[in-house]
Amino acid sequence: MSPTIVAQPRSWKVQDVAGYLQVCDRSVIRMCQRGQLPHLKIGKIYRFDPEKIIALFDGAAPKQS
Repeated sequence: MSPTIVAQPRSWKVQDVAGYLQVCDRSVIRMCQRGQLPHLKIGKIYRFDPEKIIALFDGAAPKQS
């Protein structure tokens, strides 16, 4: 029996979040710096969980995994 592969949702980049929110990239970075967006920062790179961003702006709670 072969192992089951579960596809993980890919993370969004600053440009993806900016496109979803219809704001500029710099606005997304400022929102992160203010603690307004859930994100992961690795060095100078920001990454976002699409489910959390969508839930934040749709007013729904994110799914627990």
